[in-house]
Amino acid sequence: MMMEISIKSILKELAVSAEVDHVDLGSAKGTPSDIFIGTKDIAEQLVAQAVGGKIVALDNMIDKKARACP
Repeated sequence: MMMEISIKSILKELAVSAEVDHVDLGSAKGTPSDIFIGTKDIAEQLVAQAVGGKIVALDNMIDKKARACP
């Protein structure tokens, strides 16, 4: 939930309109999405599951600059 709020905040600052939602790893494959964003360990698991869509791995989910420019 924290990452969803952060991503929404960044998109708002950039004046980008997008639908943002969070999903657990087990449900990701059944959730059609253009982009999945997660920490490196989550991103690796998303790749292994072949979820489809672009996968963005964050180095640091706490640092706002790292989230804005992965």
